[in-house]
Order: sequence, then C-alpha cells, then structure tokens
Amino acid sequence: MSRFNKYAQELKRLVTEKCIMLKCAENKYNDAKAEAEKYPERHGFVDQKYQVEHLKRKLAFEEATQNLRRVKNTVATEFEADIRELRENLSKDATDYFAVDPSKLSPEIVSFLNSDILDVADYKKLMRVAEEDNNVSMIRMIADRASKAQKACNDVSKRQELGLIAHTVDKYKVENYLDAFDSMVSVANTCLRNTRVFDRWDQLGMDSTIDNF
Repeated sequence: MSRFNKYAQELKRLVTEKCIMLKCAENKYNDAKAEAEKYPERHGFVDQKYQVEHLKRKLAFEEATQNLRRVKNTVATEFEADIRELRENLSKDATDYFAVDPSKLSPEIVSFLNSDILDVADYKKLMRVAEEDNNVSMIRMIADRASKAQKACNDVSKRQELGLIAHTVDKYKVENYLDAFDSMVSVANTCLRNTRVFDRWDQLGMDSTIDNF
C-alpha cells in the first residue's frame, strides 16, 4: 500500500456505488419484464380484466426500460467525470511527491555519490536506507549515480547489480501509478457495462490490486 492508495479506494467506492445503481435498475427491469410476460398481448375478444393487467404491466415494463436506459447513461457520464477528476488529482499528488526536494538531499551522501569511492555494496546500502526513509529525492540521486557507474563498469556481474539498483527508481515514477490506475479503471468500466463482472470482483483479484496500489 502506497501513499496514493486513497485514490484506488475511491475508485472502488465509485464503481461500487454505480454498480449498485445499475443492478437496482436492472432488477426492476427484469421484474417488470417477468410480470409483463405473464400477461402477453392477446388479439380478438379479450377479457377486460386481463386487458387491464396487460396494459398495467406493459406500462410498468416500458417505464422500467426507460429508467434502465436513463440510469446507464447517467452512470456512464458521472463515472467518467469522477474518474477524470480523480486521475488528475492523483497525477498532481504523485508529481509533487516524486519531485526532488533539496531539503531531503543529505550533503554527506551527495558528496559520497559524487566521489569515485563507492562500490556495488555501497550503492545497495544507500538505496536500502533511502527506501526505508521513503526519501524519493535520495532514491533518484542514488539511482542516477548507479546508472552512471554501470556505464563505466567493465565487470559484467557488477554491471547487472548496478542496473538493478538504478532501476529501483522505476517504482517512484508518476507514469507507473497512472498506468496502474488506468488498468483498474478499465476493469471498472467493464463492470459498468456488465454488472455480472462486478459480482466477480473478488475473483478478479481487484481487492488485492487496490490494497496494493
């Protein structure tokens, strides 16, 4: 779970709310349809009582059909607007958080990084400490220096290790969170198009995905 988990949780709340609205409208539609089918249209001489029941159920079915269509349109429009705003807020929040903060750059460590005395073990330790401190600024600095050290290294094994350290920064990029968010939105939209998919939300592993966002 990251500091941005609230955006995933809000996404879950929104899709749950919208799917409940849809399922309610769908249930009313299905019930009205079933009732209307009990009194299908008849031609010729029709008992007045039967005709009244037929027209009453036909009208209820038409209303339920219109209501379902209206709810679908409303849900789609509202969800799109809500998600657009939520994504924009996530992008702004992540961009600000991942931006370099000079106050988080330790002069002593920066001095070491600018020297030629560090080996692979040093880079590993520095990166581990920076991650434990959630110091994104130092993570970016260490990753950058590890990448440069990798390019200057002739030892294949050490180059691979330095590369892994350098790629640690990939976990702290705005794009990664936006891509993950968009993937969850894609599943959410599928649920809105077919609420039976939402019934399998747990089976799809969405709760775990959201909790780990």
